[in-house]
Amino acid sequence: MYARHPLKNTPHSLSQSMKLLLAYWYRKRFVQRKDTSELMRIIQDQEDLRALSIVAMLDVDVKTMRTLLEAEEFRFIELCHAYLHHESAHFS
Repeated sequence: MYARHPLKNTPHSLSQSMKLLLAYWYRKRFVQRKDTSELMRIIQDQEDLRALSIVAMLDVDVKTMRTLLEAEEFRFIELCHAYLHHESAHFS
């Protein structure tokens, strides 16, 4: 999935603030092993909610995501997940 959309070849880009939020919520969810429902209770704003929702979708298989999301949304989520997979070694 991620090899088809390398970050440098995508028409989309992630803002620095989104990268920071994705990293923050990834650490909370997968490094600290917090439940998504627990994390939802400490959400500060819409950007936090958006980033946590994207991180939470790492638990959802690609086929299901394709059926739930519009094409543009799916590409953005895929970009975020590619970033997380690429950078996750640095998040612990």
